[in-house]
Amino acid sequence: MKIIALGGAGAMGSLSVRELAASPRVEELVIADGNMAAAEALADELGENCRAVAIDARDHDELSAALRGFDVAVGTIGPFYKYESAMIRACIDASVNYVSICDDYDAAAEALALDDEAKRAGITAVTGVGWTPGITNMLVRLGMETVKGADTAAVYWGCHAADTVGKAVTLHTIHIFTGFVPTFRDGRTCRIPAGSGKEKIRFPDPVGDVTVYHVGHPEPVTLPRHLSLRAVTLKGGLKEQYLNELSLLLNRSGLTSTEGRTDDVGRVVNTWRYCQMLWIEFRTLRLLPMPLPVILRR
Repeated sequence: MKIIALGGAGAMGSLSVRELAASPRVEELVIADGNMAAAEALADELGENCRAVAIDARDHDELSAALRGFDVAVGTIGPFYKYESAMIRACIDASVNYVSICDDYDAAAEALALDDEAKRAGITAVTGVGWTPGITNMLVRLGMETVKGADTAAVYWGCHAADTVGKAVTLHTIHIFTGFVPTFRDGRTCRIPAGSGKEKIRFPDPVGDVTVYHVGHPEPVTLPRHLSLRAVTLKGGLKEQYLNELSLLLNRSGLTSTEGRTDDVGRVVNTWRYCQMLWIEFRTLRLLPMPLPVILRR
């Protein structure tokens, strides 16, 4: 099988690439990324069946050309509200099957709207095969098969901000806390304020207690299409509550009301998080003899 991994050198994409490289069914694996240095380094590490190519996901013709001749394209370029439909449209033009880890509700809806075009092109395109959505969808299906008559699904997720890094996850987090997001109630889709429905959930260790909110994820969009559900609730949040509060503040202030504003805010937040990570690293190495706030006060 010949596979091309779009965004394969990124935080999430590189994990997928490593799994694929270990499979005996994959005879050729191409890491397609805008960061050519990172893509080449990963390809060199994984061996002779892997190679790297540079792509620009914003250029439809370039992306379609890069895809031709492959059996499957793996989509991991985020944020998906920017790139999911672009990757699927390129796969339709190139007649290449597609699977992604899309986790944005609006991008999932756009992907589902391309179903007829994908069928006419003779390809299979599967959106949202990650942990949420993806594993969560499978667990809901299992629950409905186990508990006869169940017609309500409540999906909760919680994670640490340090679980992944990069601009895409920052923009995704801001996006899901912005505006109005879908939920599924009484057999129909409706919109509710992002960040509403605050609730504390106890997750298994090492996560522990996480404050969760209604946020924009695909499960309320995708689950009711294939399962006989009356209601689907999706709530999520970060272990670091101050980041949840920051996302809520940005939403209320209107600083994330447009894609351009969100991009600007994302750059600032990413810079701040990078400095924060450096500070933690320096403290670990004992290069900073005192907490950062004490240094700043002095």
